[in-house]
Amino acid sequence: METAVLLTLNTRNPTLQGRLQALDRLLDLASEAGVEKTLVDTTVLDIPDPGVVGKAIYHVKGEVRASGRGRCPQRGREVEGDA
Repeated sequence: METAVLLTLNTRNPTLQGRLQALDRLLDLASEAGVEKTLVDTTVLDIPDPGVVGKAIYHVKGEVRASGRGRCPQRGREVEGDA
């Protein structure tokens, strides 16, 4: 499988930390499955959720920048920490 959408839903811990924990697990599973490209969906469930989701997006983007890898679909190129 070349591409996968990773849904960071953690029903036991719907906080920012729970979403990041889910993402870590999903990234490990995707790597084991041979997934080359991923799209992270930080999951909006209801009206109070956008604040937590916004923070999750910020942290996920920071992780991609810190790792120096990833893809910026709008620019159609690999991310070099500037997306």
